[in-house]
Amino acid sequence: MVAILAASGPHSTARPGEVVAAVFLGILCLALWCALALWPARVAQDKGHSFAGYFIFSLFAFPLALVTAYLVGDRNQPARLDSPEPVEEARSAHS
Repeated sequence: MVAILAASGPHSTARPGEVVAAVFLGILCLALWCALALWPARVAQDKGHSFAGYFIFSLFAFPLALVTAYLVGDRNQPARLDSPEPVEEARSAHS
């Protein structure tokens, strides 16, 4: 696209329609790129992480940001207890 824009000077052989098409295609690709970058950012936000941080991350490394967003822990969930003590206490109370 830059080559076509650079070649749109007074001595170029590019037709005006080609330049308009190249600019439109460039804008369309940029919009699609930003729209795709919203996917990992939204997943991360739903898990309590930074929307802006993951959006910028996914602009530069979309596949890695998407995988990371799905693999990171959910900050919105309460902490789980790993010890089985409450279950044992409940059993001993009924005995």
